[in-house]
This record gives sequence, structure tokens and C-alpha cells, in this order.
Amino acid sequence: MNKELAKMQLELKERQSVINREFVQKNKNIFRILDILLILAIIFNASCLCLTHALVAKTTPDIILAETNPVASVAYDFNPAPILEGIAYVWYALIIWAVMAAFYISVRAKVTSYIDLTLLCATVGFLIVLNFTNFMNDFGYLLGKWL
Repeated sequence: MNKELAKMQLELKERQSVINREFVQKNKNIFRILDILLILAIIFNASCLCLTHALVAKTTPDIILAETNPVASVAYDFNPAPILEGIAYVWYALIIWAVMAAFYISVRAKVTSYIDLTLLCATVGFLIVLNFTNFMNDFGYLLGKWL
């Protein structure tokens, strides 16, 4: 009984994989656009992170740089960092990017219908709008500071 169930599950998985490949091949332009949009969302998010940190450093220039490596802080007589806040932001960003990419890749591998494709397009569209809006807000603020 278990062998038959495992065999049926394997056949179902193989059929879904074949259907997915055919569906992706039929709609490859849409999937290319989604790939590009996801990469743009990650680039906008990274740019926003850099712009935000640049704006913070510009508006509060009395920030003292601190060394996050405790051994290097003692060896080179640097100020040790009390909390790894800067590193934490980068790690949070990397985790968010990894989750976005992993979610996209796992869902993309299971798209077999136009309903699934619509949900994937909506999710990627939401991510790009969210990250692009955040980037434009920071970029607009930076332009306002320059002008």
C-alpha cells in the first residue's frame, strides 16, 4: 500500500513538473519580465538601504565609527561597537532578499495555471511597488537636500 502511494505521488510530481515546464515555455516572456522585476526589487531595496545610511551619516555627521571586531578594536586601538546595529541591518536585508528569492523560485517551479501565474505576478508587482516607492522617497529626499 505504501509503495503504491509513493509511486502515485512520484507520478503526480512528475506530471506537475512536465505541466510546469510546458506552461513556462508557453509563457516564457512573462516569466522573463517577472525575473527582471524581482532583480529590480532587490536592487531598489539595496539602493534604498545605501541611501538611507548615507542620509543618516550626512544629517548627523558627529557619528563615531566603531569597530565590530573586538580583536581588531583592541589591536588597532579603535572604538569597539557597543551593538552591531549596522551589521544587523545588512543581515536583515540579506535575509529579506533571500526569502524573496527563495519564495519566488519555489513558487515559479510550481506554476501550472494562469491563476497561479496571476498570483505570482501580483506578489512580484507588490514587491516592486513597495521597494520602488521606498527608493523614490529616499532619492527624492536626497535630491531635496542637494537642491
